[in-house]
Amino acid sequence: MDIHECQAILELFGNLSFRTSPLSIFENSLNHIVSEQGKLVLSYAELSQKRDTILKEYENSKATIFSSLFKFRLENFHSEMLRKILDKNTPEIGSAHYLQVFVKLLHKINPKIKDHFFSDVVSIECEVGKTKQDGRIDIFIQDSKYAIIIENKINGAPDQPNQLARYLKYAKDNGKEVIAIVYLPLFKNTSPPIEGYAKEFDTYIPEIREKLIILPVIDNMHPDMVHGFLEPCLQFDGNNERQTYILSQYMKLLQSLKGEAKMTEDIDMEFLRECYKNKKCITIVENINDVWTKREYLLGGLLRETVRNRLITELGFVIDSEDENGLYKQINNKFILCFYSTPDDNLFYIGFWSDSEIDESLRKALEKSLNPVTPEK
Repeated sequence: MDIHECQAILELFGNLSFRTSPLSIFENSLNHIVSEQGKLVLSYAELSQKRDTILKEYENSKATIFSSLFKFRLENFHSEMLRKILDKNTPEIGSAHYLQVFVKLLHKINPKIKDHFFSDVVSIECEVGKTKQDGRIDIFIQDSKYAIIIENKINGAPDQPNQLARYLKYAKDNGKEVIAIVYLPLFKNTSPPIEGYAKEFDTYIPEIREKLIILPVIDNMHPDMVHGFLEPCLQFDGNNERQTYILSQYMKLLQSLKGEAKMTEDIDMEFLRECYKNKKCITIVENINDVWTKREYLLGGLLRETVRNRLITELGFVIDSEDENGLYKQINNKFILCFYSTPDDNLFYIGFWSDSEIDESLRKALEKSLNPVTPEK
């Protein structure tokens, strides 16, 4: 074998590690750990995929046409934005379809809510009420007979005393039958403090309880404002380009408000709930976690084993009898091609060894052959 054949071996060797996927090897190792519980692990796949989708959705939501506005705290921005979307008469964005989507969502959440088709004389206004001191309804939807009250808590505004009862009283005093009272917080598990309302409003409490809809901005497990209302509006075939753009931008803005941790909180809790169903689940998760925390060390070992095995099986290297961490291949009666690595690090060492002196021209030729496979960590 001459120096050119030796160079060919080195080039083949140099490709070995690049053709090996440490990640796929590592995944196979994890699969081996849970081979007897494969069905259990697969049951988590849907949750995991949903979590990835949510994170990508959040990442895509960070830049919108509204981003520059939020250097300031605009308390009424969301109320006005939702009013514009719900009002079919809003120039360039309004559609009668959107209000019906909203009513159907409320009916879906609570079938007792009247699935009312608002007439052409429907009015949608912000800050409706007798006096500012008495409180104003954030968004008030009404036609000649029916009304919907929307209390916007997206910005985390505190509840005012007897707030929803006062709003319900206002609607009744104006001859309206309230279909629904929508409480719109940013996060789920946020509800109005009805129990603390004054005695004088006791007669309104049963109706508030019956017609109250808590509709969070984003709740990945249940109906919400983004996916339950804005997304169906965005998918409406009758939208024009302007409507599609504004709806998509506002959806992204609302998604970004919740933050990454909150975005996945529901999925994370569901994941944990599945993990803690029984002792076997806990053991499997702990085993996977233990392996994962050691993944860098284990990946180095898996890669080392793979490269060593392929050098032996594909290129005819043999194990050094004096040091099992070394491999060698006899090139000719003058020199040997060597490979060396230890379990303690991720370094591969490649070189030549000879019993006799090597002249300068051959040494340079061998060094040139080694250049493409300079040891890397």
